[in-house]
Amino acid sequence: MVVTIVSASEFPSFVPDPKTAVLRIYEPIENWQADAAQQALAGWGPFLALSFWDIDRVGLGLFERLVVRLFGWNRALCAGIGQRLFGDEIPWRPFLPADAVQIRSFTDQMALEGLRSVIVVCKGARSRSWTIGRWIAERL
Repeated sequence: MVVTIVSASEFPSFVPDPKTAVLRIYEPIENWQADAAQQALAGWGPFLALSFWDIDRVGLGLFERLVVRLFGWNRALCAGIGQRLFGDEIPWRPFLPADAVQIRSFTDQMALEGLRSVIVVCKGARSRSWTIGRWIAERL
């Protein structure tokens, strides 16, 4: 499995390949749903778009970690509770267990389709994308 990690600014220079999967990670404040819909139709293979902040458990308070642990399997419910409890000026969106399940399903789909390459794209191409890219490489 060839896993390529690129920044969001580098990604447009890549030529779409229907045999290459793309996992795109957005910042929650971006207009990510419209962009993801456009990218999914751009000629790439399987495409998955997720949106969450680049923070880990250490960056969350105790009460925030509790909300993620209790409700993190349901993305909409967890995000709704988080917005109510922690404010809605900036979207409250940590990485959730529901995201991990979706990434695992996406990876399994790539394996079933026999794809040998994936591009993981996020803003900085450092922590989120590297963590997920490494996990995909180890899984496949």
